[in-house]
Formats: sequence, C-alpha cells, structure tokens
Amino acid sequence: MRWDFLVINTVALIKDGLANVASRIRYIFRWLMGLEKCVILFYKIEEFCLDRKMPGIGIESRMLTTSMLTAINNLQRKKRSIVFMATNRLHAFDSAITSTGWSDMQLFVGTPNLDARCIQFCDKLASSPITNEQSSAAEAVYRTFLTKVWSEDAMFMNYLEGMQFASSCADVIMREGDLSEEAMASILNTQAAVMTVRGTVRDEYIASMDMSRL
Repeated sequence: MRWDFLVINTVALIKDGLANVASRIRYIFRWLMGLEKCVILFYKIEEFCLDRKMPGIGIESRMLTTSMLTAINNLQRKKRSIVFMATNRLHAFDSAITSTGWSDMQLFVGTPNLDARCIQFCDKLASSPITNEQSSAAEAVYRTFLTKVWSEDAMFMNYLEGMQFASSCADVIMREGDLSEEAMASILNTQAAVMTVRGTVRDEYIASMDMSRL
C-alpha cells in the first residue's frame, strides 16, 4: 500500500493548552485536509467527542463534540485518506460516531485469544534449558489451566500482562522443574488485582464485545 501513517491523540489536541483546544482542532484539521494517501489514526480522543446526551455534560463539551464530529466528517468526505478511530471507551463516544451512516465499519479488537497466549508461553520456554518432555507437559498444563479460568480473569489480560504471566510461569518451571495449577493460580491472582481490564473497565469491555459492525 505504501501510504503514510499518522497518529492524532490527546497530546496533539491539547498542545496549545486546554483554553485553546478549539483553535488547535481547526489548525490540525486544516493540515489533515491537505494530506493524500495517508492512514490517519485518531487514538483515544473520546474526551473531545463525548456523548452530547450524557447527563451533566456542559455546553462547552457539547460544542467541542459538534466541532470535532464536523471536522472528522469533512475529512472523510474528501476521500483522500483512510481514517481510523481507536478507543477503550466506545460507550463514551457520541452516538453519531457509532451510527451506520457515519462510519463504514466498527470492529471490536479484544485481548489475545487462548492460542495466542499459549504461543507466548511456548516462546518463553524456547529459551529455557528444559527437555522437550518437560516443555510439552508444561504447555499442556498451561493450556488446560487457562481454559478453566478463561472467562474469570485469563481472557482479560492484555498483551503485556499475558507476556508477564507466561514469563512468570516459565520461571516456575526453571526453578522447580514442573508447573502446577496451584502455582499458576497464585500468579494469576496476583496479576488480576492490578490488571488493566477490571472493575468498570471490564464491564465496558464485555458490553463492547458484540458491537462489531462490518
């Protein structure tokens, strides 16, 4: 494809200070409108596109949302670039963004699946000085354990958390020679207390799982 790639995030939008966000948005979009053959990713900009029907939202936020939606829509209508938006808070967006007429596609991108997590573990074992028999046995125990606790906590680990879990489990094998479900449960419980997708974030994650639209 060989198109350019550009990321617009919150930092870019507030670079001139919170008092000058509106003028900063106009400046950025004048520049974006002149681009061609560029993939533009708007990353975590939901604070500038908050649902205008949200209880308690101020007039400033509603006007900011209207301004941002108009700017993005005008950019899309140029059809010179491809526009993506990424967020962890889809429900915070104004309903116009998730409507059929505004966006061409809505895709839920979740955490790594079970097979991907097992691959992470195998990669960690590949660099450890254990036998093939130990490695195969550990892989089977690892997959069985994750399958049992998948919907409780395992599926909600993000990529880096999954790597940390796999690394900790591999360390157990190198120290003790084998891997037990008790050891993995202890590691997972420790990580679950601080993992990113927990509490209200997990509730929103689950609610977003069925919101893909192709």
